[in-house]
Amino acid sequence: MNNQVKFPVDVVVTWVNGNDPEYQKKISHYRKIEKLNISDISLSKYKQIGEVNLCVRSILKFAPFVRKIFIVTDQQDPKIESKEKEKIIIIDHKEIFKGYENYLPTFNIRTIETVFHRIKNLSEHFIYFNDDMFLIKPTTIHNWFNKDFKPVIRGKWSRSYNKIWHKRLRELFVRTKNKRAGYNRAQSKSAEQSGFTEKYYKSFHTGRPMIKSISEKYFKENTDVFINQIKYRFRNSNQFISYSLNWHLMIKSNKAILNSDTGTVEIHSIKKKSLLAIKKIIKSCEMNKSVFAINIQDINQASSKSQKYLIEWIENILK
Repeated sequence: MNNQVKFPVDVVVTWVNGNDPEYQKKISHYRKIEKLNISDISLSKYKQIGEVNLCVRSILKFAPFVRKIFIVTDQQDPKIESKEKEKIIIIDHKEIFKGYENYLPTFNIRTIETVFHRIKNLSEHFIYFNDDMFLIKPTTIHNWFNKDFKPVIRGKWSRSYNKIWHKRLRELFVRTKNKRAGYNRAQSKSAEQSGFTEKYYKSFHTGRPMIKSISEKYFKENTDVFINQIKYRFRNSNQFISYSLNWHLMIKSNKAILNSDTGTVEIHSIKKKSLLAIKKIIKSCEMNKSVFAINIQDINQASSKSQKYLIEWIENILK
């Protein structure tokens, strides 16, 4: 199978430089206004050690079919080191929140994901990457979309939260203010929003192919849902996940290919992992031919030795 592009595919990457003192000042200011405890929003999750640079370079190297890479950020510039800078476009929050500036600034990834369809000149078919996702082996367009342009969405079916009795009981008794804005719970909400009441399709932590017009049409027809989703500056338990909504709407209209093969290795709870444990995971990535990506969550919280090892490993792959 070759890399010949039969339709344009772009990539959207979300990024923020949490090391920036101005950004830290801004987030602290709004946290006080919204009376959020320091435990609710940890600044450490925004700390950067150059991941976005590696993420973008990995896409340029291992997904050469990609037309443009849109980096969505808040008045910042990641300064990507690449000979293919013409492919990289920085998109400021003000551009995609035009007409809704009263909801800025926002520090909420779920809010930001909801306005992807408003990115100017974004292709109909695109892939969403977090900046902690890295391609480590060559991919073709068909890793993400089939020959009929249908997105290949990687995940598995899980039981809806409202069907699990102890979770439902907790929903009734925990005050909204104290509810955790959990990842799986929000995906379950996305499914319900699309009409799936018994189960939801749980996304793996990998690049997520999407169709722009699906979100465009839905939010145009449901402006109240759109406003209720983007009004939160910080993650909130009332929110769903917009890429998950996009996926469920595609599943409902038979516009997606479901694939239970993740193609990705995840490194999470990195604080608790020894360097030896991390090296074993990396070895499994290298040996497994079906793995073409790695997701390293909170790399800044790893030990200095583990950070050095992981960054050098990715840099070597990208040479």
